[in-house]
Amino acid sequence: MFNLHSLTSRLAVSKTIGFILGALTFFIIPLVKPGISIEFKLGVWLFFMLMGAMIGFMGIITEYPMFNFKLPWWFRGGLIGATFTLMLVLLSYGNVQSFMNLDIVAWTGLESPYWIILDGTFYGIIISFITTKVSGEGDMPVK
Repeated sequence: MFNLHSLTSRLAVSKTIGFILGALTFFIIPLVKPGISIEFKLGVWLFFMLMGAMIGFMGIITEYPMFNFKLPWWFRGGLIGATFTLMLVLLSYGNVQSFMNLDIVAWTGLESPYWIILDGTFYGIIISFITTKVSGEGDMPVK
């Protein structure tokens, strides 16, 4: 079931990493910004798990079939992470803006909520790196 280059293995590893990142975020958010709703915290936890699942699933696509373009692990993970965090910003702009106004972030001058897209890109690359090292890269079943 968890063979090297297995889709099941990639999904298990990436969802576990997403679960861990989501749990860390769930428990760190109240320390940084008290008063955030439980719905937002649970949503962020699920967000990381879904991002991990998508990165694990898309690991089987190592080449873009139409244009014969290679997709390395860091490009796939970064692109998926950036896309997911863009979606998070667009859906909960107010909550993300309240985090960017905190003193711990505001001193950097990065006050736009869209700056967290870089964080999502970084997390996506980390998830993709660990998943690829543990489970390898797969190939699309149909060539």
